[in-house]
Amino acid sequence: MIDGMTNDKFRRLCEQVLIPLLGNLIYRHLTTVHEDIDAVARELARVSNRLDTLAQALERDRGT
Repeated sequence: MIDGMTNDKFRRLCEQVLIPLLGNLIYRHLTTVHEDIDAVARELARVSNRLDTLAQALERDRGT
């Protein structure tokens, strides 16, 4: 440990500096992950709608 740095001082330093920095980093990463998941969900919904349309068309064709 650095001269004059007690465990309590080190803990306070981590609480004041390191933990907020890590929290911000994680928050930014999770925001990006959340945006990616939203984009994937929208794309899956679009594909699902298209598959439903195709399935309905096949059912109509079978009925004729």
